[in-house]
Amino acid sequence: MAYRKKAPATKSLSLTQQLAKVVNLSASKTPFQVHNALALLTQMKKHDEECFASFEKRAAVQNFIPSWIIKDGDLKKNASVYTLPLPKHYIDPSDSDEVLEHRKFYHESALKDSKSPPQTKYHPRCGLTGLFFSREEVVDNLQAAAYNLNFTSPFWIHSSHPSLESKYLKVKGGSESICIGLTSSVISVEDIEPFDHSLLHHTLHSKSLASAAKDAPAGMNAISGYVSENPFFKTLPLNGLWLTHDQVLANNLKINMKKKRKPGEGPLHLAETEQWELYNADQLVVPGRLGLRQCVPQPESSGIFEKV
Repeated sequence: MAYRKKAPATKSLSLTQQLAKVVNLSASKTPFQVHNALALLTQMKKHDEECFASFEKRAAVQNFIPSWIIKDGDLKKNASVYTLPLPKHYIDPSDSDEVLEHRKFYHESALKDSKSPPQTKYHPRCGLTGLFFSREEVVDNLQAAAYNLNFTSPFWIHSSHPSLESKYLKVKGGSESICIGLTSSVISVEDIEPFDHSLLHHTLHSKSLASAAKDAPAGMNAISGYVSENPFFKTLPLNGLWLTHDQVLANNLKINMKKKRKPGEGPLHLAETEQWELYNADQLVVPGRLGLRQCVPQPESSGIFEKV
């Protein structure tokens, strides 16, 4: 007897579990972040009503393929392109929608040959820890950079890598770094309904969140403790304490929808939280000198690396 896969009823899954079904096929089926998954499903409802209706009944995995890997002739006629939003608040004021490109994807149903979708076996790794990256936007951006610039090494290192600063590692002459932004849909802690503060970063465990926020670094993520350099966060209440939409859903927190806001203003803001300047190991004079640490820096490990 042959077996077949049967997707669970969508209504039986939480919103987080539903959104985890929206994945980047070429990035080892890595799920998109909440705001990007929602954007893709919203566009699916508009572009492909039949596919969306099917997903509403059965939460089957929805495979999306980045446009940079699609070749001429791979797509059916009039295939719909899915575009991910750019952040509204950047770390670098010179960045804008005019100088940055939207990431674009196609649903696998748009392929002529859905049995052999274009994929890449290139999976980027951290040149400091040796761990594979797990955040979809990081994986996709580094895969695209390697594809466009003909890099073969899976290892990437920050421009601030200790061995680069000590000159033990040297970059080949004429090599240019690439810059990628890490984005999130963020919300002020003040816009969340009352919840158990034990979820928060240990420095915020206080009877009064307002008093604890005064002593916290401006622009700190209230759960991870990461402090963003984006000046936008400092404009938020409670000294800029913020959460990501992913964190809100993962911890079953509720957004205060009764709070009065300015016309057209919502509680969630799409913002750049980090900016990475990276070199590929192929750009090093002696790539073999790249040494990997056995430990994972805690602030960098949350949601960025694959679990081991």
